[in-house]
Amino acid sequence: MQYVDWEEMKAKNELEFNKVIKAYELFGLTDIMSFRYNWNEEVLAQFHATFFYSIYTDEIHWMTEGRHYRVDFVTFSQILGFGEKERGFT
Repeated sequence: MQYVDWEEMKAKNELEFNKVIKAYELFGLTDIMSFRYNWNEEVLAQFHATFFYSIYTDEIHWMTEGRHYRVDFVTFSQILGFGEKERGFT
């Protein structure tokens, strides 16, 4: 899936869907999971295939088109709209 349609999930009114909705609301992830964009699927596939988190340097690493990228976790989180409150989430 490229995004989550929360209204569709809520309309199902099923126990498992309701648990997922509640968990995402608890962690403040509903907005980012429902973000709709005309994604480049090839670039996304490259990101997901090469993504890793270095616990030692607190950095996110990935590659696209053969080029290595890295960014510290705090900056990556801020780019996605997360703040200090979410820093401790696993």
